[in-house]
Amino acid sequence: MNHPPLNKLIPFQANEIEIIMKKRLSYIFLATCLPTWMMAQDRITLSDAVNTALKNSLDIQIAKNALNIATINNYKGVAGALPTVNGSATNTQQVTSLSQELSNGTSTNRPNVAANNTNVNITGTMVLYNGNRIMTTRKRLDELQRLSQTQLNSVIQGILADVMLKYYAVVQQQNFSTTLE
Repeated sequence: MNHPPLNKLIPFQANEIEIIMKKRLSYIFLATCLPTWMMAQDRITLSDAVNTALKNSLDIQIAKNALNIATINNYKGVAGALPTVNGSATNTQQVTSLSQELSNGTSTNRPNVAANNTNVNITGTMVLYNGNRIMTTRKRLDELQRLSQTQLNSVIQGILADVMLKYYAVVQQQNFSTTLE
């Protein structure tokens, strides 16, 4: 049975989804802020709008979480530079009844014969040389951390730009409406 390609099943590309999310954010911003401006309440300043958007943005929280994860993972143990220690312990207990008759006529009957077996194992390994894999992995983790920081900065700048554009659009509409009156 022939299936359609995966890109035919997903109608939106990543940039289309980003545009949709930005439009939704601006609609939410306008829907929450516009009624307060129209109802003769205290006017919100640009700095208040920016601070509110920065404080309540889920995109910023997600980017901060990604940065925290990258920072935690940027560790020499994750890169494989630390030794590995494994340990295990087992304890086996067994109770059986013994009934034995030998060829010389001797008979042995022992009920509830107990046996106990305990094993403990500790193993340690350390990488001495693996073709610079540890250093390469560490560089990759450093780069992932820098990339996460850059993405956080990009998200913050994008939100600041969106809020400022929407704020000045509302101010322009207010000025236009006062001009018409």
